[in-house]
Amino acid sequence: MGIRMSGLTSGMDTESVVSALMATQKQKQTKIKGNKQKLEWKQEAWKSLNTDLYGFYTGALSKAKMHGSYNTKKASVSDQSLLKVTAGNDAVKGATAIEIKQIAKAQTVTSGKVRGADGSRHYVSSSDKLTDLGIDEGTVLKIETSDDGKTTSGELTVTADTTINDYVNALKKNGLNASYDSDQGRFFISSKESGADHTFKLSASKDGNASDALTYLGLDSTVDNIAKAEGSDKNGMVVVASQDSEVVMNGATLTSSSSTLKANGLTLDLLGTTAAGKTVNINVSDDPDSAYDTIKDFVDNFNSLLTTMSEKYNASSANDYDVLTDDQKKDMSDEDIKNWNDKIKGSLLRRDDTLEGLISTFRDITSESVKVNGKSYSLSSLGITTSKDWKEGGLLHIHGDEDDDEYSDDKNTLKTMLSNDPDTAVEIITQLTGKLYDKMQEKMGKTKLSSAMTFYNDIEMRDQINDYKKEISDWDDKLADMEERYYSQFTNMEKMLSEINAKQSQLSGLLG
Repeated sequence: MGIRMSGLTSGMDTESVVSALMATQKQKQTKIKGNKQKLEWKQEAWKSLNTDLYGFYTGALSKAKMHGSYNTKKASVSDQSLLKVTAGNDAVKGATAIEIKQIAKAQTVTSGKVRGADGSRHYVSSSDKLTDLGIDEGTVLKIETSDDGKTTSGELTVTADTTINDYVNALKKNGLNASYDSDQGRFFISSKESGADHTFKLSASKDGNASDALTYLGLDSTVDNIAKAEGSDKNGMVVVASQDSEVVMNGATLTSSSSTLKANGLTLDLLGTTAAGKTVNINVSDDPDSAYDTIKDFVDNFNSLLTTMSEKYNASSANDYDVLTDDQKKDMSDEDIKNWNDKIKGSLLRRDDTLEGLISTFRDITSESVKVNGKSYSLSSLGITTSKDWKEGGLLHIHGDEDDDEYSDDKNTLKTMLSNDPDTAVEIITQLTGKLYDKMQEKMGKTKLSSAMTFYNDIEMRDQINDYKKEISDWDDKLADMEERYYSQFTNMEKMLSEINAKQSQLSGLLG
């Protein structure tokens, strides 16, 4: 920056003149900054709406298109402390008696106290070495697991540095749950899966011969789910044998490797066993209310999201509102600034083409039709229509629903169909919501302008914001150069005036 001569000769207020000249130029950059701010606010508005749209897509809409979401049957249980039952749509109505003989267990082993070969140690930590407990170097600790008939084996060869924790890690590596509790001085080992087909065996050998090394770890010389009966041995080790769940339903014995069984359209969660000769009674009946609630939840979420989109699309114009500058904010209260900005933010999706397309996609469901058993059906076949008031913009109403102020007095066709012909009703709604699901999925596909799982052109918007940032930066340089040029021009003018004045003084002296 050169030396600036600020009106010393001319008497002009150079600073004020330059500021006035620069103010006009800065207005161009201010306009760009305002456009950038509006676009960033629009980006925020779309991000929020995109979250709502994706939440609807993965939530209420996804649920509504799945047949499994509609439980048209329900089950009551005589003793809920022993059994929990969920009835599927294919469950047979009527009563069923269940005898619960046993519940699936995983094989578990709790070792006796770990005290080493001589039994004199009273505290053994997980970092203690196995050789210090009396186990010889070169001893091989073998781990065999059997899962659904497939047997795998692993082993740990004891070295001078092998610790209890190393043995625990070897057990885990070979597919078991395992831990060592230093306070109790015991190993806790179990299969990861319950059921008779999930077992394990632990053994030890030295130089190819059987070894009693495991006894130094509070375990029997061989831990075998089949060979060991439940209970405690001389070392204090306790083994619980694995077993399947076993129930008797309608005279047939059913088994499962877990505490959950599925049979005859029922899902049985076993919580306890029945006393000898006793049964738990299950009664299956129709449950149209559950399916109705699922459809109503879809309608409520659909209406809420459509209302939000319509309000944003039909928002009042804010063309007369520019983004406030820092100087303008100085003369305004925080509340006034907020109200001004909210007016702009609320209008940013007004008449947005992308939003208009989404609204149309939602409204299309009311005119869609599907074929079920050769007949054509639509939402109106289920008693679900839009209002006669066009100002609602396509919101759905369930005729006869007690929560619908406009149509609560009408006949509830949906409940009637779910009671009399639930399969048809469910097929209609799943097909129609499936069409909406597919259209939304198509709209959020990845393109050059938008990312996957995004309903708006987020990539294009991000690029536009970056362009604004670059343009603003370019203007910073341009304005700095412009200001320097103005000052340079005024400085040159001052120099010229100074030279003229000097020459006039010289001329006056010669003439005078």
